[in-house]
Formats: sequence, structure tokens, C-alpha cells
Amino acid sequence: MPDPTTLPQEIMSLGISSSRLLDVRPTLSKGEDPFSLIMTAVAALDEGEALHLLAPFDPLPLYAVLGGKGFQNYSVKEGEVHNIWFYRAVDVEKVATKSNTGELQGEVLLDVRGLEPPQPMAVILEKLHELGDGAHLLVDHHREPVMLYDKLAVMGFKAEAKEISAGHWQVRILPEWAGADER
Repeated sequence: MPDPTTLPQEIMSLGISSSRLLDVRPTLSKGEDPFSLIMTAVAALDEGEALHLLAPFDPLPLYAVLGGKGFQNYSVKEGEVHNIWFYRAVDVEKVATKSNTGELQGEVLLDVRGLEPPQPMAVILEKLHELGDGAHLLVDHHREPVMLYDKLAVMGFKAEAKEISAGHWQVRILPEWAGADER
């Protein structure tokens, strides 16, 4: 495993000079979601500092969430441990600020039924990141994606879920600033 106090050369060449270590494996082994720990840790990063995350799997949904907040990532898998460094690519405050006067895009249909976790969440978050401000998704899902909601809120989106039938949910995802009359 890489030395947690040593940054990879690829990151140091971008002007990142130090990192904070966060091992989420114990949290995950208890069956808990480490998302709030990760968000607290990235919020506390100083200029030129990276978060060094240790995880038992590649956290694909996290890439989209943090990418939407101006973070880039660099990862190395060694054995069963994924070492991921998150660092600011641009001013996070500018990236995270969503326009409340933007125009709502046309509804995009997305079907994630049949995908194994965490793929549904990763596909949804990546599509929102791709579409940007004003994104409007209608997602067909095989269950209510309750683990998705806090990640959407961080990205500036809200969701409304409705069970259509057994094993079929529709989730409408809109920017937080979009009112009900804008659908």
C-alpha cells in the first residue's frame, strides 16, 4: 500500500503538497454509509491539499459527486485496497454554486433497471454531471434509490420517487431551484 504520507508524483506535479488520510473500510464493514464523513473531510481540505481515501472498492458514484464540486481524482488499486486521492481542480465555491435563474432542460429518460449496485447510482450521477445545470431526468429504477438522495442534494438536485408497480420505480430528478410548474 502506498505510504499515506507520500503523495504520488502525478498529484504533486499539479501543485498538491499534502494529503489527509480517510480509511472508510471500518465504516463500510459496520454496514454504514461513509458519505457524510467523506464530504466533511473534503470540505476541510486546505488549498493544495488532497484527501487520500482508502476503500475496499472503486467508489464510482463518488467520482461524479465530487467531480461536480470541482474535484479531480487519482486512484491506485493495490491488492484489495483502492487508494483514491481527491483534490481541487478549480475553485470549489464557483463550481458548487448553482444558478437559480438557469433554464430547465428537456426531460431525459434513463433506465437503470437490472444494473447491479453501485452501477445505477453511478450512471445517474454521471448523466447529471454530463448534462450540467438545468438537468432534468426521469429514471426507471428497480427500487427506490434512497442512498442517492443525499448525493443529489450535494450536487444541487432534488428527487421525487413514485412506485409504478412491484420492482418498478420512477424517479424524477430536477435542480433544487426548479419549481413544480417547470415540469
